[in-house]
Amino acid sequence: MKLILFGLVLVLMVWHRPSLAQVNSNLDSSMRLNTVSGEEELVIIQTVSASRATFVIRKGAREGAVLHQKALFSTDKVSILCKAIEVTSEYSLWQVADPKMQVPFQKRQFVVLNTSLETIWQKIPHLKEELTKRVAQAKAKPVPYWIVRAGSSRGVYASVSETGSQTSTERVGLQFDGSYNSKLLESVDYSLGLRMDNETSKQESPNLVVSTVRYFVTAELTYNFPDFTNTSNHFYSSAGGGIGTSETSVADAKSAGTAFLGPVFRFGLRTKLSEKYSLLVEGAAEAISMNETFADGTRQTTNIVNGKFSVGFRF
Repeated sequence: MKLILFGLVLVLMVWHRPSLAQVNSNLDSSMRLNTVSGEEELVIIQTVSASRATFVIRKGAREGAVLHQKALFSTDKVSILCKAIEVTSEYSLWQVADPKMQVPFQKRQFVVLNTSLETIWQKIPHLKEELTKRVAQAKAKPVPYWIVRAGSSRGVYASVSETGSQTSTERVGLQFDGSYNSKLLESVDYSLGLRMDNETSKQESPNLVVSTVRYFVTAELTYNFPDFTNTSNHFYSSAGGGIGTSETSVADAKSAGTAFLGPVFRFGLRTKLSEKYSLLVEGAAEAISMNETFADGTRQTTNIVNGKFSVGFRF
């Protein structure tokens, strides 16, 4: 009896054991479902050709774009397969794979780019949800930030009127400024700030030391160049100006008046230290004009061109 029961159990085990082909098929299916696909990337359509057969995005060889590469571009309403026909370091030109189709996107529109064609059909059901989330993030209100700087300057040119002949042998100064900054366009920020200058000038004829203190309200526009590969660091340049007051002391005499700052041109490097803080190192050239009056009514106009080096923090 025991032998009969043992035989029945053995038969049932053999009957329900999956075949080697079934095991391989299941493993293969599992591997296919778990294939790692390329990550979706939110990009902006830079421009669309008049024929609507091609379009440009800001993704070049530096960011992994390859000539003849194929990718799926999607919105919440449509997905099209395209091929890269031209690639530069920062931009790429894409053509719709199907010659019967036209580019359904508009200039400045957000779309999702996916370069993994092996699992693209698995990804399509999730594209709408992903697109909605990423577009919302991209359109989120820009987060403003602050910048504080300290710099030193050296005069490269100066002229003084209404006070006789004077030649400046050395003009050096220190500057401290702080500014409120926010995004104006995709790569352009604006800033509003305050600045204080403390400058000393040595005169040859007569032999005098002239001290000047200036206060400015400033405004600037800054263009942020693309980030370096695999980092958030980048170069930037800015142009701006300001208006304020100045006070100059020469021996026992003092003069005061208005001061104009501008143009100011900066070129710097932003190095990201953490998610919130960045180090700024920059050089600048600037022009300053002062219109001052002494106690006896004598007017004096001073024009200065400075070269500057500054270090600052963005937070």
